[in-house]
Amino acid sequence: MTTNLVECVNSVLKGARNLSVLKSAEAHDRNRVGFTFSIFAQQRIKANMQCARSIVVHRFDRRNEVFKVCEMPNGKVLAVDLARRTCDCGHFLVERLPCCHVIKRSFQIDPIFE
Repeated sequence: MTTNLVECVNSVLKGARNLSVLKSAEAHDRNRVGFTFSIFAQQRIKANMQCARSIVVHRFDRRNEVFKVCEMPNGKVLAVDLARRTCDCGHFLVERLPCCHVIKRSFQIDPIFE
């Protein structure tokens, strides 16, 4: 049953894969001025930077680019894999933007345990 559903979706999307992606006038203007991200992406990243303040990095494996973070105050532990661009929260993979857990590691101030 799942295979048939996947094949159905793939057949619908097959034609769309070859279509060109058109840029809106706003996106074109922002790129011309030097902005890399859309307004939505900038807002999301800013919100994730605020969220990152309550996260602590516990372990980091430089060789494999994997680390574990702990959300405070709830204590939820998540794993982030930078090489695969995944995070247990799912936002990094789905949105293709750095989630608060990735941002915390990028601007890490806390001590890192290897």
